[in-house]
Amino acid sequence: HGGVVLVTQANFSDLDEGAVNMTGGTLHLIDSDIRRCRANRGPALHLSGGVATVAGSQFEENEAAVSGGAVQVDGGTLLMSSRTQLKRNRAPRGMGTSLEVSADGAASYQLPVPPAHWVFIPAGGLGATGDFDVMQLGAGRYDDDFLTPALQV
Repeated sequence: HGGVVLVTQANFSDLDEGAVNMTGGTLHLIDSDIRRCRANRGPALHLSGGVATVAGSQFEENEAAVSGGAVQVDGGTLLMSSRTQLKRNRAPRGMGTSLEVSADGAASYQLPVPPAHWVFIPAGGLGATGDFDVMQLGAGRYDDDFLTPALQV
């Protein structure tokens, strides 16, 4: 429930109980791949507390039985950046095929986005911090493939 963990250039694949289940502390996941993992919620990353920073990582072909095909944020804070992508993940229809953020969680994406992808940032930026390069993601479901032109904020 505390401490700091740094994971770099790691590959997690084919795990039946998910790759990362975080309840507190701080996680820095950098230049890593999480593929073909399965869990009820958030098979790549299930965050219920703490702060998770994900940079330059790929979450692909993960499958959730309930919600959050790649990432489920039930509490705590998720910051994605540096071209992190969520691709071809699966969850039941309407249950966030890539990312699900509950009302108790927070998530954001800091530019730059992956090549050939974009996010909508209104004039003046987003968030209380006044950052012009950070997209705050509200509670809700974000479908595959995050980030894409189909993303509605």
